Amino acid sequence: MAEELEVYAYRTSTDRQQNLKKNDVYNLIIQSFFNTRKLHKKHGDGWLEIGQLSSGEKQKAIIDVAHSLLSKHRSSGSNLIIGVDEPESSLHMSACFDQFDSLYEISRDCMQVIFTSHWYGFLPTIESGSTTVISRNENTHIFDQINLASYREQIKQLTRTSKGRLPYDIRLKSMNDFVQSVITSAIGNEPFNWIICEGSSEKIYLSSYLSDLIESKRLRIVPVGGATEIKRLYNHLLTSYEDFQDEISGKIILIADTDAELVRYEVKNYPNLICKRIVNHPDSRTTKLVNIQANPTSPATEIEDTLNGKLFFETLKSFSIAHPDQLGFLDDITEDPTQEYSKISLDLKGSQWGLIDTFFNLENNKFAFAKAYTKGINDSFTIPSWIQEIRGWLA
Repeated sequence: MAEELEVYAYRTSTDRQQNLKKNDVYNLIIQSFFNTRKLHKKHGDGWLEIGQLSSGEKQKAIIDVAHSLLSKHRSSGSNLIIGVDEPESSLHMSACFDQFDSLYEISRDCMQVIFTSHWYGFLPTIESGSTTVISRNENTHIFDQINLASYREQIKQLTRTSKGRLPYDIRLKSMNDFVQSVITSAIGNEPFNWIICEGSSEKIYLSSYLSDLIESKRLRIVPVGGATEIKRLYNHLLTSYEDFQDEISGKIILIADTDAELVRYEVKNYPNLICKRIVNHPDSRTTKLVNIQANPTSPATEIEDTLNGKLFFETLKSFSIAHPDQLGFLDDITEDPTQEYSKISLDLKGSQWGLIDTFFNLENNKFAFAKAYTKGINDSFTIPSWIQEIRGWLA
């Protein structure tokens, strides 16, 4: 071109002339693309430009886009650190949980998520990570870091040792914020439905068996860390539920294990606030959902005891090579287990069940087993009857 223009030329402002590179072309395409296109959100049959959304909806859109890009576009986010200032800002209380749940999912796909917040409702529901509580003491600020995996115990300790320094009981504030989010989201013509369970493995099983309801019934499944926390949360929910029961149209379901030392409390029979515990019934060879205070109170039953026996056995065998001391005896079993609940499907000695319990109590085995079990779910394995009962409540 320079030869054709003779005494004219397209040049950069410096003496050094650079050739056009592939990245320059890419940048021009990207610039042109985003100059003519703006982010829109699906709204009914049409689309709504992001600028027309409310402040809360814009805040939610930022998290939704980040979540989608990390989970579906990038192969790894291991080099990403994401910072968000007050993700609950301008959001209705009913939407807060979803916002923080998305942040937690994002944190699993990147190096680190850092956020500031005045909403404490995430504390009872997040099982890993840390939070720093900043409180003012005279002319200075004090920082208390809490491991979320054991935050209940740490808050107790901080309350005892702070001599009134903590501005309020963080445990109470976190529970109240979470309860408000649950109650307000369960009101209306298109309510959220909730299953509140003990631990992360329970969430994995329930999320897999009820995966279709997560979208169609706006189902949220939340682990809160044990039967004692289920009791505490039920009592908080009960107070709010009784104030708003005529307006609540979504189901709030709490599910506890049957522990050897049963956590006892009275539950009321409300149609949309259901609190049950799972217990195996050896006589009828079924697993039942019973009221907390009802019979039977034994045998001790955890969710692993209630799964499809055949799939339970196949999944357990897949861990035997890595854990021969606990599971090596499974290779000697030649009889096919039935599809009844796992504790009755496998005809094992008490000492062998003890070895299986040891396996589940090692490291992160409960979580890993739950992931492996749910990957094996298909139409050839019957769904446990108690899961079907919960599905019926949500239908």
